[in-house]
Amino acid sequence: MRDGCVHRWVPRLPKLLGETTRRTRPEVADHVRSLVLSSSADAIAGSVRALMTRQDSTPLLSTIHFPTLIVVGAEDTLTPLALSEKMHSSIPGSEMTVIAGAGHLSNLEQPEAFNDALARFLEHRL
Repeated sequence: MRDGCVHRWVPRLPKLLGETTRRTRPEVADHVRSLVLSSSADAIAGSVRALMTRQDSTPLLSTIHFPTLIVVGAEDTLTPLALSEKMHSSIPGSEMTVIAGAGHLSNLEQPEAFNDALARFLEHRL
C-alpha cells in the first residue's frame, strides 16, 4: 500500500462516526480524520488485512463466562445494534449499553456517556 492510499480512508469516516456526530460535532470528525492521516500506509494495510482475514468468533461467544460489557453506538453502522444485541444474548450474563447519538467510535463521540457506562460496569466488579 503506497502512502497516497492513506487518503483513500478519509472518505470512510462516515462509517466510523454516527450521523449526529458528523452533523453537530465536526471537531470529532476532524480529530478522527487527523488520526487516519497520521497513520502509515503499512499500519492501515495491516489493520485492513487483519480485519479481512480474522476468523468468525461468534460460535465462541457462549463460552465466555466472565463479566462482559457490550457498548454500542445507537448510530453504529459497522457493528449495528442488532449485531450487538445478538452478541449480548450469546454471552451469558453480559450487559449491554447503547450510547445515543454515537456511531462506531462512541468513546470519542460521546465520551461522558461512554465513561459513565464503563464506570457503572466496573463499579460492581472492583
